[in-house]
This record gives sequence, structure tokens and C-alpha cells, in this order.
Amino acid sequence: MLRIILFFSMSVPCFLGQFTSTATAQFRYQPQPQYVPRYIQPGRQYSPARRSFGQPGMTVPTQPSVNPRPASQTGVLVPGFPPPVATAPTGSPLSRMDFRNPSLELLRQLGAEKPAALKGKDYEVYPRLSGEFEPQKAMLLSISDLMYQHYGVLKELITKTSGHLPLVILVNDKKQLKTAVEIAESTGVNLSHVKIYVFKLDTIWLRDFGPRFMQTKDGAASVDFYYDGTRPKDDQFPNHWGEVAGIKNKTIEWTLQGGNLISNGKGLAIASTRIFDENNVKFPNARRGMNAEYESHKMVVDSFKKECNIDQFVFLKPLEPEATKHVDMFATFLSPGHILVAKVDPRLDPVNSRTLDENAAFLRTLQVDGRPMRVDRIEIPPRQGKYWSPYTNVIFANDLVLLPIYKTDSPYLINNAVKTYQRLLPGKHVDTIDLTTMQKLEGALHCMSINVPEYVDLPEGTLTIAQAKQVLAGTLALKEPKKLLINRDVREGRELDPAPPNRRKYKATQPLMIPGEVVTGEFESPSEFESPSVYGGSRPQAVGASTKRGSRQSTSGGLTSSPQMAAANTYRRTFVDNSKQFSLDAYAIGVAGDQLDLLRVADKRMVKVRVSRLCQRDQEWIVRNKASILVNGPLVKKFVDANRSLVQ
Repeated sequence: MLRIILFFSMSVPCFLGQFTSTATAQFRYQPQPQYVPRYIQPGRQYSPARRSFGQPGMTVPTQPSVNPRPASQTGVLVPGFPPPVATAPTGSPLSRMDFRNPSLELLRQLGAEKPAALKGKDYEVYPRLSGEFEPQKAMLLSISDLMYQHYGVLKELITKTSGHLPLVILVNDKKQLKTAVEIAESTGVNLSHVKIYVFKLDTIWLRDFGPRFMQTKDGAASVDFYYDGTRPKDDQFPNHWGEVAGIKNKTIEWTLQGGNLISNGKGLAIASTRIFDENNVKFPNARRGMNAEYESHKMVVDSFKKECNIDQFVFLKPLEPEATKHVDMFATFLSPGHILVAKVDPRLDPVNSRTLDENAAFLRTLQVDGRPMRVDRIEIPPRQGKYWSPYTNVIFANDLVLLPIYKTDSPYLINNAVKTYQRLLPGKHVDTIDLTTMQKLEGALHCMSINVPEYVDLPEGTLTIAQAKQVLAGTLALKEPKKLLINRDVREGRELDPAPPNRRKYKATQPLMIPGEVVTGEFESPSEFESPSVYGGSRPQAVGASTKRGSRQSTSGGLTSSPQMAAANTYRRTFVDNSKQFSLDAYAIGVAGDQLDLLRVADKRMVKVRVSRLCQRDQEWIVRNKASILVNGPLVKKFVDANRSLVQ
């Protein structure tokens, strides 16, 4: 039996009273702070051990994984992690080609080249990215905004998967646990396939931030890309899931949303050209005769191929105007050598019709196992403004295929889409899920899900509906959560800092523990954990604060929403001197030479400390994050000053 895991992650705070289906936090795509160019000095070699570009002994600072959105950038280095590998030496015939606006064929040639580090070596099959059409153990679904406007989507999923596969619904807290049980019981079907797990997330788009599983010679592993800096819980999820499921997760310091990467399971991966926009490497001091555009594209392609063990990387043109520009909005693999590509009526949308036809024709030129790629087409409705009905945005669940539809779709097109999958996948059961209420969130069914192949173990500790009722009645306690490494700790290679006193109080007094939740306190508002809002109460609100579109904004201009607090707390840590005679819980808000400006948490007083006086770990942290502190430190001070009652 295949399991589907459904994730509830109520992004819209309880104190808003009414939930909105277009809550800002739930939109699949937002302008994201990491989508800025990486500026690299040409001619310098990259050292993964130093995690920086430069000559021996030189360190280039980078930003933390979560940061307030900078108002402006100056200087050579801007916030953003450095790429994991150095650019390949020039000399390839492609280095003499024009990459300012490369064709799909030119990008195909680039994607077929071996990275410099792997040249002369045969392609190793393992580890490999699995295809979604392969046998699966589970399907993870993040459906946080299905309560209350979208509860019908969850009811339909529970009903239509009954008898096919177990469902594990993940909730944030007791209020969501109660609602999930009520929705499940309202379906009237046998609920033996329904289970519940507690795991905290920011948004519903699990496909974009979740782990990408890879099969190794002796088991399983996963890779994790850098995700939206305003969504810390989402970005941490792959590491947390790996901890509780016993899967080794590797963090990759490049930006890629999972909906923009599909694999045939045999070393061929496809993405849209957006990958070059969001990993845009610039060379401010390019040497004479250097093909900067080629070097930039080559650096991105080589890094992804190496980290994900991709033999052939193919790039397609995205839909326009479509916010995500993800490949799953118009293409999906049906088998290693068989892909389904969308098509649209050229009379209604000639531009995207040409784009999709060009993508399909290009895919037919590819070879898989010595044979041409089989390309079939499926007609999708024309866009409504910027919103699409993507019939390739499906869930594969062993013998079940779930297809997203909207009430605005033509019945003819819906019927034709179902018959297309039935014809191309004989023996599969094809069914539809009505996502009308979620259409304007700029995502669909595949976007909320992630496949778990059969070789991947799932975490223990799920609850049956009966056990969930016992938890709600107070007769069954959940286990205390395991201490988990957060992405920033993993990236910096350091131990977890001790939990602050208020966090220890939370752990000691609250009956419902959250498996998978961060316990360092560095990414969370301390006041949030002492607030009843975690269990459905109201969160403390700053004087003069007002609510608007799912976020809370102070009249003084400081955002008091959880993402903003999380971003500010990225610059907070317990600073310790090298003799360990004192420690100081404070925000780093400025640095100049050997002088570090700190804002004490206890009394919000600004103090100055010599960097050389601090312990080695703190000095290294300052060096790594100096550029980000210079840019964002004043924003952190302004935020903390405006929200003193919430910062403890």
C-alpha cells in the first residue's frame, strides 16, 4: 500500500479571525531575497573547505540562510551563498558561443558536457534522482490552506484515496489536529487509511522546498536547495525530515524550487531556463576576452549536475506570463523515455502555443537508452489572466493518477485530459481533484506534493484517528521532539546553541510537543512559543498594530509577523568571549574593523565589543556574515526597536 502524507501548515495566523484563500504567505511565488546576482572575482579558485572564493587565507563573507529583505546593495559582494564549485576552465568550443540569449540546442550542448571535476570519468548511476512514475512508498502533501475555504480539497483527497493508499495528515498544533479529525470524519468513508503526524511548516508548497530523494547503492539520501528566506520552517524541512526519518540530507547552496526539476530516473533531468535567472553569477572584474555569460551558465550547470549526479541536463522555455516559470506547469515524465508536454490552442494564445511546440519538438531530438524520446501532448485550457490549469501538474501514486481541474475548465478538455492519461498509462486509475478554490494561489496538485520512493523509510510516530482523539482529550501525550540541526547550523558546521530560558519553559509546560520543530530558538520569535496562539489562542499584538492581507504591520513600520521575526533572529546569537568569562544575548547590527555593534536583547541597549575579544566560533560567524550585517543590521535594529514588546 502506498502512503500519502498530507501536511497542514496554517500560515495565516489565528488572530486574523478570518482566513483568506489569497493569503500572501501561501502564494507559490513571491519576489525572493536570494534571487540576486552572485558576484565572483574571475581567476580566483573556490575552496569548499573555506566556503568562499579567494586566494589562500582569504575569506569572503556570506549571509545567513534567512535574512530580512535588503533595501539596496552596494559593493562587489551581495548577499547570497557562493556557488559550490568553481567555474570550469575555458577552452571548450562552447566558450566561444554567444550565451547572452542561448537557444535550447546551445543549452542542451552545455547540459551534456561533463563538469570539470568529473571529466575523464564514467557516469556513475548512483546516487540517482528517482522518477515520479516509479514505485513509491508514500506521497507527501502539504495542504495547509485547505482549512477553511479549501477543506473540500482535503475531503476529496481522503475520499478518493480510500482503498488505494494510507494518508498521513501533518498538522502544526492542537487546533489543526482537531480540524483535521473533523474533516476526515465528515467524509463518511472508512478512515483506517488516515493517519496524522505533527510537523510545522510555513506554507503549502512542499514540492518547492521539500527534499529530493536519491537512491544510493546501499539505501537513500536526499538533497536540499536554498529556499525563500522569508520561510524558515519550509527551508529547514528537508533537514528535519531527514533527522526524524533517518535519511542523510545534503544541503546545496544554490536556489532551485523543486517544481522546476523533473527526472526520468536514468540521469536525465529537465528544468526551465528560470534556473539561470535565480542563480545569476556576475563577474564585475571580468578579464579581457572572458565569455562571462558562458562562464556563468557553465558554473550553474556543472554545480547542479555534480551535486544531483545528473548525466544530461536539459532546459526548456517557461510559460508566459506564469509566475513560477516551473517545468511542472507544462511537462511531466510518464516513463524514462516518455514525456507528456502541454499544448494550447494557437488561436487563443499564439505565443505560448509556439513555446510549447518548440519545447516538444526539441525533446523529440533527445536520446534515452539509444532511442528517441517519445513525446505526447495534452491540451490545456488557455490562461485566465496569469492563472493556468496545468494538466501536467499531476500526482503519480503507483496505480493512481490524480489530475487537478478547475470549474472554469471546459468539460471537453477535462474529459480529454482524463482519457489521455488512461490511454498513455493503461492499467492506471485516473481521477480528478477540484482545486477551484486554490487556483489563484499560482500552483496546483503537484506543487503541494512530493514523492517518496519505495526505498525511503518514513518516520515513526504517526497517529491514527483514534489516537488523535486521545491527544485532543488529553489522555495521550506526544513524545518530546528530537533536537534537530537547522540549515544554518549545518551550513556553518557548528553545534546547537543552548535553548533560551523561555524555550525551556515552553518545553516543560506545554503538553503537545512538535516533532521536527526547531529547538534552538534562533529562527523563532521567543514570544510566539509562550503565546497561546500555538494552540489556537491569540498572539500578543504590539500597540498600534493593524492587520492587512494575512500579515501584521506596526504603525511604526516594523513587521511583527513570524517571518519578519524569524529574519531578525537570524542576526541574534549568544556571543561569548574567548576566555568564556561573559556571554551576551544580542543582535549583531553593525561591524567596522575590529568593532562589533550589538543590540542587547535584555534591555535593547546598544553596546560595542571588540571582535578579537570573542571566541573563535563567534569570530568566524562574523567573518562569514559581515556583508549581510552591514546591509541588514540597520533594518534589524529598526525592527527590534519598533517591536520591543515582542522581542524577549
